[in-house]
Amino acid sequence: MLKNIIIDGQILQTNAWYRGMGKYSLQLIRTLSKLSHDELKVFVIFNDNIQTEEERFKEVQMLCPGVSPLHYRLPLPINGGSRSKTYQSVLSNKISKDILEGENYFLITSLFTLDIFVDYPDNCHKLLLFYDLTPLLFWRYLSELFPPTLYMARFQEILEAEMIVTISETTRQDLLKVFGLDAKRIVTINGGPIEIALQGKKLKNLKIPKNYILFPTGDLPHKNNLIAVQGYTDYATKHNRAVALLLTSYFSDQSKQELLNVNNKIIFTNNVTDEELEWLYDNAKVVLFASHYEGLGIPVLDAVAKSKPVIVSRIPIFEEMSRNAFYSFDPNDSRDLAIAIHNAIGGQGFSEKQVHYQDILNKYSWPNTCKRFMQAINSPLLSIGKVKPRLRPKIAVLSPYPGFTGPGRLAEVLYYNFSKEFEVDYYFDKSARGEMIVERPSFLDYIGAHILGLQFFGLSSYRYYDLTVYLIDRSTFPSRIAELACVLPGYVIIDISQKNVNPKIALLTELALKNHYKVQKYYFNNQRRSIIALIDSIHKVILDRRNNPKQEDLIIMRAKNNKEAVSDLIKIIPSEDSKGQKTIKNRII
Repeated sequence: MLKNIIIDGQILQTNAWYRGMGKYSLQLIRTLSKLSHDELKVFVIFNDNIQTEEERFKEVQMLCPGVSPLHYRLPLPINGGSRSKTYQSVLSNKISKDILEGENYFLITSLFTLDIFVDYPDNCHKLLLFYDLTPLLFWRYLSELFPPTLYMARFQEILEAEMIVTISETTRQDLLKVFGLDAKRIVTINGGPIEIALQGKKLKNLKIPKNYILFPTGDLPHKNNLIAVQGYTDYATKHNRAVALLLTSYFSDQSKQELLNVNNKIIFTNNVTDEELEWLYDNAKVVLFASHYEGLGIPVLDAVAKSKPVIVSRIPIFEEMSRNAFYSFDPNDSRDLAIAIHNAIGGQGFSEKQVHYQDILNKYSWPNTCKRFMQAINSPLLSIGKVKPRLRPKIAVLSPYPGFTGPGRLAEVLYYNFSKEFEVDYYFDKSARGEMIVERPSFLDYIGAHILGLQFFGLSSYRYYDLTVYLIDRSTFPSRIAELACVLPGYVIIDISQKNVNPKIALLTELALKNHYKVQKYYFNNQRRSIIALIDSIHKVILDRRNNPKQEDLIIMRAKNNKEAVSDLIKIIPSEDSKGQKTIKNRII
């Protein structure tokens, strides 16, 4: 059967054309275009409402001759915007009109480019190319650039995707950890060096020293620029070597000055053309990549392809590439970087490291990426039809607010699977004591989850649900969740992954075992197998509750009103526990 791969190409019409996401998207399109034949067609959608130089379209057509461009006039966000029904409707209608046969697979190439709408049409399989969760992981530093009403609202597309292809295993694991997704629906396809043939071109308006370290970076906190300049300065001061440090990309005047205050001899190239960047790679002594986090790091692959010594921060993605090929350093230690620079400039052990370069290039190649992508869209999971709507049990989930520092994120991780199995209302407690502060918003606030404050949960609401689920961690004490969990029967999940667990959890467990349907200790490791087992267990408990209700449950359900229920409950709740400590009684209305 004919397969149509329809790619959202709007990213190529934005400034991302010059950055890693744009280059990656173009390379993937170029490689897929070579597969286009009678049984596979590749289309790229452009938006005529985005002003774009005609030369870009010509370059895409030249590099990707097997691609059929589709030019549509699609809506654009006005003063922001995450999703648009009009956008989705126009896109779906256009595709239905222009692509008349075959099975359609729609690929979103850039979910978080916020000056364009991106969404799935309703007549295609939903595919998502995913780069990284950098803004979420560095929320303290990047939240101003990624408002949650725009950024987190687009998490819904992550949850709706039938298949997600990630640029690294590091990114794949991040998605699994944060969203609890089905691991079979996330496929790592990697990437490769930029292969577009270019003739290197020396920068005209900037004098480039003979010996320099190329630092392809950007003006963002996770790029670790300050430590990089400090490490370079430590090296230059100690060894007095005439090796310059070149920082590419745009930097604000303030950021430039902060770095120049550390070392006024560093060189900013500002934005450079592809030809100029090619020349900089060709003539660099060493390439440095100092980030705290990256989804892939194509500049490292570019440097490997050019057989340059590479210095990288010791983070998961670069260890995923190779543990032996690079000069690595602790990204929080400028002195460690100075040592790595000294070893790289001197070529210490480089011949041994270079032996591993071919293994990297064999693994990270665009033909391999294309092969993995095609395996993903040929997955049997994509041939399964839509699940018919069915009656789902109603559950209430009582949880600390997921945006707190430390624990409390279990509600977010469980959402993807819970929403498929149950009608879920979340009751969040924002009144945690001690040092628990809101670290970031919860993305559940922005994707359509039904959320209420914990103050709205009482006996009346308890009667409405097939089951109440309590998520307990060390931030739960003392709190309203703990009080409710000691009295109202349900399913208690205790997160035991944190060290220094509050000793009152043991007390709650003791009380909960007496009147709850199930108390389960849960290690917050986000293994999907354990999440599925948890859901199966909840279904069994719901059935058990119907057949064998707890004594407290019978009192609540048979009572004519809350006052009567409370009066009868107090009679069976002990006033003291086994250690003589007073327990909760009449604070449950």
